[in-house]
Amino acid sequence: MADKYQNELTALLGRSGFVAIKNTDYHINSYGKKVFPNQGIPDTFFAGRLNRGGFVECKTGVGKYRQAFPFKNWRDDQREWFANHDQAAYWLFIVLGKRIGAKKYPRIALLMPAWAFTAWEERAERKSIPYKEAETSIWRLEWKDGHWSVPEYHLFHVQYIGGAK
Repeated sequence: MADKYQNELTALLGRSGFVAIKNTDYHINSYGKKVFPNQGIPDTFFAGRLNRGGFVECKTGVGKYRQAFPFKNWRDDQREWFANHDQAAYWLFIVLGKRIGAKKYPRIALLMPAWAFTAWEERAERKSIPYKEAETSIWRLEWKDGHWSVPEYHLFHVQYIGGAK
C-alpha cells in the first residue's frame, strides 16, 4: 500500500522541481525470494535546486479507515538510520484516511521533519497520531487539482521550494 503513496510523494517532489529516487527495503534474488539488505534506508531520496535534498520515509495509517498512525510504525532500524545521518534533511510522509473526498476519514497527508515527529511522539499522551489531530496539523499538505501540494507556509516549502528560487 505504501508504494501507491510513494508514487504520490515522488510526483509531488517532481512537480516541486526535485529529482526523486525511490528506494525499496528489499530486492528479489535469483531464486525469487525477497532479500532485505536495505533495512532502515528511507523510501525516497530527493535532490534539487542549489544542491538541496534529503530523504523521505513514506508511511500509511492503520485501521479500517487508516485513521491513526502508531508511532512504533517508524521502525527502530529507520530511527537508527535517521540518528546516523543528516537529521535536518529527513522527512516523514504520512498518509491517513481512505480516499480523497470520502465522507468518513477523507485521505490527508502530512509531510513533517523526522525531528518534529519524535517531538510529537514525546509529548503525546497516546501511542499514535490520531486522524483528528493530523487533520489540523501544520504539517498537512493540500490536495489540489488531483495531486498533493505543499502550502507556502509549510517548512518544506520555506526550506526547499520557496527559499531556492
